[in-house]
Amino acid sequence: MRGHIRIAAVAALLLVGGYATADRLELIAHVNLWDGSPVRSSDTAGLMYHPASGHLIIVDSEISEYGESTDANGELVFAGHNVFEASLDLKTRYAAYFAPPDSGTRTEPVGIAYNPLDDHLYVTDDDRKRILRFRFDEDGKFGPPIAATPTTLDGRYTDPEGIACDQTTGVLYVASGTQQERVLKYRFDVETGQFVFLGEFSVEAHISDPEGIGVDPVTGNVFLVSRGGIAVFTTDGAFV
Repeated sequence: MRGHIRIAAVAALLLVGGYATADRLELIAHVNLWDGSPVRSSDTAGLMYHPASGHLIIVDSEISEYGESTDANGELVFAGHNVFEASLDLKTRYAAYFAPPDSGTRTEPVGIAYNPLDDHLYVTDDDRKRILRFRFDEDGKFGPPIAATPTTLDGRYTDPEGIACDQTTGVLYVASGTQQERVLKYRFDVETGQFVFLGEFSVEAHISDPEGIGVDPVTGNVFLVSRGGIAVFTTDGAFV
């Protein structure tokens, strides 16, 4: 697999006279993160914008599996990093990190989200089936996870993929991919330092194996992306 990112922008079209508006999604750039960018992510899984720094934070779920493999130039594919901090045009790599760094075992950070209400980053780990909370500021970036919670739900199978944050409520939405596809809802209680499970809703009747997830800041609706297309749900799980 090779990491690619397509950068798109929604351009609002305003008719002369202000009678109607329409939106369109247009491609601004296509970047090959492995060959055409200093990021060097071989299998990009998650991407987020960090407002405070103005940078992109990228997670790679599979790069650690390359072990001691080298590329055509003899450089190690996995250099101990699976999180990359880059400029918006992806032409500059500011830093690289390893998450989670508390163990040398195999990890798969597949989703990443920023919560503006507590100014922390949240990462889903598909291999360990956990959500991890990380500090990301001038005093510390991607040290050991500050907090973590399993997504196993009393032993039931989950496949945590993408994660998104409702920037109004701080609620975290996690797409659980294969086997009984559903969305898991959490919030982080800063007073207790613990994750709180808020519930879940099934999406398997409308979409299979969702991996990407996002929350519309205007409607609050949850968007899920899979190979079969995009499905939209309310935060209570009603199919839109």
